[in-house]
Amino acid sequence: MSFEMIDGGFTAAKGFKACGGAAGIKKNGSADMALFYSEVPCTAAGTFTTNRVKAAPVIWDRDIVRGSDAKVSAVVVNSGVANACTGELGLSYCKKTAEAGAEVFGVPENAVLVASTGVIGQQIPIDKITAGVKNLSGILGSSREKGHEAALAIMTTDTVPKEAAVRVSFSDGSEAVIGGCCLTVSGALLALIAKLPMYQDYAVWTAPGVNSIAYWTIGCALMSLTILSAVYVCMKRGEGASFENYGVSFKPMTIIAGLCTALVTIVIAYAVLWLMDALFKADFRIWTFAFKTFDASIIPAILRYLPTFLLFYIVSTAGITVNTNTDRLQGGKGYLLAILLNAGGPII
Repeated sequence: MSFEMIDGGFTAAKGFKACGGAAGIKKNGSADMALFYSEVPCTAAGTFTTNRVKAAPVIWDRDIVRGSDAKVSAVVVNSGVANACTGELGLSYCKKTAEAGAEVFGVPENAVLVASTGVIGQQIPIDKITAGVKNLSGILGSSREKGHEAALAIMTTDTVPKEAAVRVSFSDGSEAVIGGCCLTVSGALLALIAKLPMYQDYAVWTAPGVNSIAYWTIGCALMSLTILSAVYVCMKRGEGASFENYGVSFKPMTIIAGLCTALVTIVIAYAVLWLMDALFKADFRIWTFAFKTFDASIIPAILRYLPTFLLFYIVSTAGITVNTNTDRLQGGKGYLLAILLNAGGPII
């Protein structure tokens, strides 16, 4: 069996349709809603957070997927408002969204999954969403452009749409195209890691909710590693890429330079946070945790999470390095770009 990255996204696989457009959720009038549809009901599977605080769409989708006869025909996604921390009303809006999808697609309401991304704590404008389902259902398509259109519509703070398509060739000569994203493998690995005794021992992690931080760092690292591996197999290996192209080196001077870069990154990140706090008097979460509420009792927790954050940043830096390792970005330019990219997350 072999894998080949190809141009495409959700609609790359036969029988899947998508579209995106503006339903009036975002104030700037940009695309904020997407529909995904399968001509044949799909067997559904998923992993869901164990956090006590779950967004309404998570609860709706979890209950459907856990059903013994879970078959899904459509997914309705909106961006701009997350429908998180919205109580029973938010959950009722999931049902209304699914009912609208069921009506236009001619399927049961429990065959329609919903998802929302955006601002937390606000109720979704349900009238705009149900109207959007009806309006967008008439422009569904299976073209490459339609898949891209849907990917653009579900962006919030993203700078680029996230799409991928893989052609899988089997030993008997048959092929299959998988559209969507490279998260399945990393999700499975994260689920396995989360079951390790180390992450089940709440005497170590002090509270069940705290585990979400460890899961986030491991999950991000695994997703990045999965994508890096796929890109390497399909593209970089043919170009003769080596460990050094990914910034992996055991040379003392390189290691020292890396540590210095890390320190400078931290200084820049917290300098920006300090400046933003001074200008806007806003309690940025990282700034508050790192300085305003910091005391010696937090140090053991920092040491516990250090391995997972280290894993995340090693993989993150490898991804940055292999994508910026060009003749134009050697020396100081490359270090500066690495600092800005690595500091970007904490600053935001």
